[in-house]
Amino acid sequence: MSKRFRFHLAWLCLLLTQCAPDRVAGGAGAGNPPLADVTLAFKAGSAGDTVLRKASTGVVRNPDGTFTVRDSGGAALILTAITVQVEKIDFELPTGISCAQATGVACDSDEVSIKGAFAMDLIVGSSVPPVSRFRLPEGVYRKVGLGLVEQESESSHGSEGGDTGSAAAPNMIIRGHTDSAAGPVRSFSLQLNLSEGLDFDNPSGLKIKADSLNSVVLQLAVDHWFAGVELARCLDSASVPDTTGVLVLKGDGTCGGSVLRIRRNIEASGDLGDDDMERKP
Repeated sequence: MSKRFRFHLAWLCLLLTQCAPDRVAGGAGAGNPPLADVTLAFKAGSAGDTVLRKASTGVVRNPDGTFTVRDSGGAALILTAITVQVEKIDFELPTGISCAQATGVACDSDEVSIKGAFAMDLIVGSSVPPVSRFRLPEGVYRKVGLGLVEQESESSHGSEGGDTGSAAAPNMIIRGHTDSAAGPVRSFSLQLNLSEGLDFDNPSGLKIKADSLNSVVLQLAVDHWFAGVELARCLDSASVPDTTGVLVLKGDGTCGGSVLRIRRNIEASGDLGDDDMERKP
């Protein structure tokens, strides 16, 4: 091959941009942001601690990690366990970045996805299996969505007796009990199906940097979960607990629609932040 031919071939390659090193898949070519290392935690918390600074409703985080909250009737409820079954975690790409530029990660419809399934404990902030360190394109992220595991449908019978309709098996379970200072303790298990998943927003944006390890925290603020719901009264009017003495509440129609209201309150309680979220004054 003559030197002249090689010279023209090199120019043709550059014009087509197909042979340029910065266009190879996974490269950090022009317009392609570098990838950043990220860790993730998913937990319950109080709105007073979040980056959105919502008005707190007097939620108490107890020394053992449980939460004391109040329903709309003023009754104290102690939440002892909160578990969620997560199918996938979707990060909406920063403005100006598309999947074509997000090389080296699984991306579709301008979202980078981490596939599960994960069983997540929101009291402890742990996951089984653990959500390993992963990578995201550098940029400012404002929205993360959780797709929850879809279980097979089952007939839903509330604790009040009577069929509350067909409902999918729960992908979120909240366990707790009433405060002993208010009378006999009533233990409960709220079994919810969040069919639309969960969204976590931060209007100001969370910056992910390629030159550091980034911590992303997804938090559900428990403060308003029982807004418009007198759960203690519902428990008092409920009939027979299960064999362990726990009142199981499931199906949107249970307690005159109280479970539906709780589910909607939870779906609106997500915040996106970093590991400074719980340390803000």
